[in-house]
Amino acid sequence: MLEDGFGLRVEHLAWERLLGNVSIIGQWQEALAVMAQPTYASVSLKELARLADDIWVLSGDNCVDSSWYTKRASFSLIYASSELFMTNDNSPGFRDTREFLQRRLHETDEARGLLSSVGQWAGFTTSATVNVWRSKGLRI
Repeated sequence: MLEDGFGLRVEHLAWERLLGNVSIIGQWQEALAVMAQPTYASVSLKELARLADDIWVLSGDNCVDSSWYTKRASFSLIYASSELFMTNDNSPGFRDTREFLQRRLHETDEARGLLSSVGQWAGFTTSATVNVWRSKGLRI
């Protein structure tokens, strides 16, 4: 994800949004705790889902397949964990938070590539197995 321009836009927009918390970072950990309470959890999750969708749309994502859901769900987890990480980050300019964000995005991209490879392998293996059975006279 991060190697292409699309992934860089996702990372840039996420980072800019995280920087929006700098002025309230001292209170943000408490705010996150309030948002996690059952009374506010559904509203908080809706806002996080909207943020994830906004980031992907602004990055140019226009997919209409199942990846629409996985991209937004994985980004939501990455963003929420980055916010939490940021509340304890004392590095200059929140450098450690940015590196944390970049690592999580890169790991997600690697996992997506691995799943794609496994899917290709499974498809090939299934096709080959069916063809072998057909060559043995099995009607499939």
